[in-house]
Amino acid sequence: MPELIDHLVRTRIAGQVATPRESDLSHYRKLADGDRRYWLGLEPGRPLDGDRTCSR
Repeated sequence: MPELIDHLVRTRIAGQVATPRESDLSHYRKLADGDRRYWLGLEPGRPLDGDRTCSR
């Protein structure tokens, strides 16, 4: 398992990130609330619900 962790951190799949989790959750909430600036080209097929989309 240590080899996997080393690989994931070395290839930047895991480890430190530049964006705090709270910021990500805020953006997910805006996406779920229908703010088109956060859709990133997505066209949801059904209305999103923030409580289903984001865990708190």
